[in-house]
Amino acid sequence: MLISNVLSPEMFDSEHFSDSAYHLNVEILLMGIATNGIVLVDADKKLYDQLCDKVEALAGTGKGKKTHILFEELLKQKRERKIVRFVTCRPKFENGRSEEEMVATLAIKCRSDTLIVSSPEEAAKFAMMARGSSVVPTSEYIQSDAEARRRHFSEAHLPPLDTLRPEVFDKTIVQATKFSKQLRFYDAMIGKGTGTSRFRDGIRRILKLWRDGSHFGRENLSAEIYTVVDKSHYRKKKPSESYYIVKKELVQRLQDELGIPINFFFKEDDSRISHCRMLQTESICINFDQGFDIFKPDGSFRRMVVNLYPAGEVHLSEYRNLPDFSLT
Repeated sequence: MLISNVLSPEMFDSEHFSDSAYHLNVEILLMGIATNGIVLVDADKKLYDQLCDKVEALAGTGKGKKTHILFEELLKQKRERKIVRFVTCRPKFENGRSEEEMVATLAIKCRSDTLIVSSPEEAAKFAMMARGSSVVPTSEYIQSDAEARRRHFSEAHLPPLDTLRPEVFDKTIVQATKFSKQLRFYDAMIGKGTGTSRFRDGIRRILKLWRDGSHFGRENLSAEIYTVVDKSHYRKKKPSESYYIVKKELVQRLQDELGIPINFFFKEDDSRISHCRMLQTESICINFDQGFDIFKPDGSFRRMVVNLYPAGEVHLSEYRNLPDFSLT
């Protein structure tokens, strides 16, 4: 669902942008990243600075102006919407390492989905330097398997969970979460205080996959769980009772089992906006249409649809800003 990219700064050299087809490929690449992609950079942001310098030089360069605008939009997603598009990864490079070496090493060590370079000639060179990486020339990006895969994840649902092999679900979750240091779970049904073990099983599966597949190591990870007070006439428990049940049987047990700090938020939702059941990483929102009670009693998946929700961060920001339930 989330495509990780290493971008070679040379792909933004101004000389490439005299070709309108090249510019169109860059435009599609950057718009795709804005939807369900990330750009990987080194720990000291040397490549990030080189990318920014190259793109800044395009601001007054004919067709390069649109590239400059789209690149700036990626930067604004972090400032204005708290969406991470440039992920600072663990590799560090000493001074004197060439740009090519840094790009190839980053792609290998981070196991990026794609390494984007300018031309087929550059792609042939990097294919030797970054063996095992999927190297894509910008001039051919629109027709590439990488873009077809990104677009598929963006536009299509996964098949219903109960039709998936477990390893396919697991791989999808790892790919979506491994470059995020924080996960947020939203499910109003948790707040009822019933069936807690079922929610625990589903959330545990996701948290464990994330923890074990994370690029950053568990000491850098944290999670949050959001739910709301059940105010229906048919509720089985008082809100205060539900709060303590969820806190003890869901949140505390998951923390103890997995070693990941988890913050719990119990919200008042008089405006009734909390219907969504979503997993939010630092870069994308994933809709679980039946919530995180994902397993049948026999341990197999329930029937539910899981899909990318591109506009989810605005709604989830409102969810987080709902008033907290008061225990007094």
